[in-house]
Amino acid sequence: MAAIILAAIFLYNIMISNSLNDNMKQGLPICIGGKPAHAFPHFGPFAQRHMNDYGLRNHLCPSVIMKKRQNANLIGAAVIAKKAAGKL
Repeated sequence: MAAIILAAIFLYNIMISNSLNDNMKQGLPICIGGKPAHAFPHFGPFAQRHMNDYGLRNHLCPSVIMKKRQNANLIGAAVIAKKAAGKL
């Protein structure tokens, strides 16, 4: 579990630096998926406070795909296939 938490903190640091550099829109939810989503209860509140300290008003949340226990890769492949077929 410690490795997952460390990975989540690493990804969080990348997310903060990228969002500051890219002028991310305020108020958009940031959905966390995959292994970091499993560690979300452990780092989520800290990350949210840290984001607020940096002036980012976005909120972190576990991905809806994770909540429904669906496969994000499969959903992504389906979206790409629909776009390629011109149905999306």
